[in-house]
Amino acid sequence: MSYQFRKAIRTNTSILLALAAPSGGGKTFSALRLARGLVGAQGRCALIDTEAGRALHYADRFDFDHLDLKPPFSPETYTGAIVAAEDQGYGVIIVDSMSHEWAGDGGCQDQHDDQHARLGGGENTNVLAWREPKLAHKRMVSRLLQCRAHLLFCLRAEEKSKFVKVDGKTRIEPAGWVPICEKSFMYEMTASFMLHDEHPGIGVPIKLQEQHKACFPAGELLSEAAVPPFSARMVRREILRRVALAFLKHAPSLHRDCSASRPASARLCSPASRRTHPLGLWSSASASRFRTVISRRWTCRPWRCWPATWRRRNRSANNLRHRAARMVPAAVRSRQGTRSMGRRRVPSVAR
Repeated sequence: MSYQFRKAIRTNTSILLALAAPSGGGKTFSALRLARGLVGAQGRCALIDTEAGRALHYADRFDFDHLDLKPPFSPETYTGAIVAAEDQGYGVIIVDSMSHEWAGDGGCQDQHDDQHARLGGGENTNVLAWREPKLAHKRMVSRLLQCRAHLLFCLRAEEKSKFVKVDGKTRIEPAGWVPICEKSFMYEMTASFMLHDEHPGIGVPIKLQEQHKACFPAGELLSEAAVPPFSARMVRREILRRVALAFLKHAPSLHRDCSASRPASARLCSPASRRTHPLGLWSSASASRFRTVISRRWTCRPWRCWPATWRRRNRSANNLRHRAARMVPAAVRSRQGTRSMGRRRVPSVAR
């Protein structure tokens, strides 16, 4: 077997999101909004429904394909449905609800009870009875982590209580809402949230890594606007970052040109410069496109730290072409030629 390593690039990688909520928390509606943002207006979305078709209440607001999943809700049943949706080419798959895999009819807890009864029902066989159900759950999670489609899981939540000792007395206090699932399931996700019925659709992070916090601002609804940074927006940022880094590689040589006695513009205009200097090979069309992209998207701080000879010229901010031209270093612009725009004179890139 051969192993091939490639340069790591931020691409449109599939994600796993989990939304847990009590009844009325807005988990299904939020999942449908997130799904539409992930695949776009024309993308295909599949919803695996374990709640007797209740997701069809949203069919008039969202475009998705529906599967009514029947018991038993074993891990193998969930795996088969998700793999079938992936094979049919769906870009995002919603599972509503994933809690039945753990606590539903035929789920892991039912499998444990059956195993426990078959082993005699004693205290010493309780832990042993969990072996087969947990192995099936782990096999399901391992398959989900290999899925190339986006996966969104909706889970029910229940309110837990805890025993607290106060002044030597034991009291029962609420411990908050807890998802109904295997204890580590929410942490297998790319990100997971708890939604509350007091503020439907607003997610409280259970797991949210630093690079994803910009996608889910605190206190805002989970909607289509939250997910482009996971996909298309991240790809655009990566492309622009790499273009800018390639451009920055030539900063020292351009700085030497600018500090020499001979004007840098004359050097770039010469035929020898066009053959040797990496920016001398640019055509005016490609340089214009680069100016437009950088003027619209550039937000990187190192640009402001370049030498003074690279600073902006043509202070006019009334025209887009002037604003785009200002973003190109002075050494790239030719002082010899200009092109007329009415009363304005716009520098042109050396050919």
